[in-house]
Amino acid sequence: MTQANPFDIAPPPAPAATRESPALPHYLVGVALLVGVIGILMTMASLLFNSPMENLGEWMLRYGVRNWISHLLMAGLCVYWLTHSYLERNGLGDYRQPAGLLLGYGLAYLGLSWLGGYAISYLFMWSYEQLSNGALTNLFWWTLELLRFGIEALLPLWLLYICFATAPRRFPDL
Repeated sequence: MTQANPFDIAPPPAPAATRESPALPHYLVGVALLVGVIGILMTMASLLFNSPMENLGEWMLRYGVRNWISHLLMAGLCVYWLTHSYLERNGLGDYRQPAGLLLGYGLAYLGLSWLGGYAISYLFMWSYEQLSNGALTNLFWWTLELLRFGIEALLPLWLLYICFATAPRRFPDL
């Protein structure tokens, strides 16, 4: 008999808990955290050299550190979950992504973060001139920061997946 038995029961696929997790989500989380730390260091440096505040250290400990930690946590988790779900949905769990994806994501994230900060500085001045209600101002800033996060962290990831997942491999694997 050279043919396989068509009535033979196929072995069940390996459960998700025993399969090895792809390394790409971890690499992209590292890139997102690195870019986030670079942004934090740049913000701290600009505040130290340009701020006329007397209690700048206290302000950084009270407000800045809390916001920076939550930003890093949110960036890491969102990038990991988005990458992992994309790889699972498209069956690319064992697909080794090119190093160009990591470099492209880091540069796009850093560039969009810089442009977003520049645009936010103008909106910051506008909001204090136009919005007088404290609750409305807080809602405006919360919504704007969430939109900025989506544009700077998640949009480049999605666009790079479209570009690199469909293109042939031209870069060395990690």
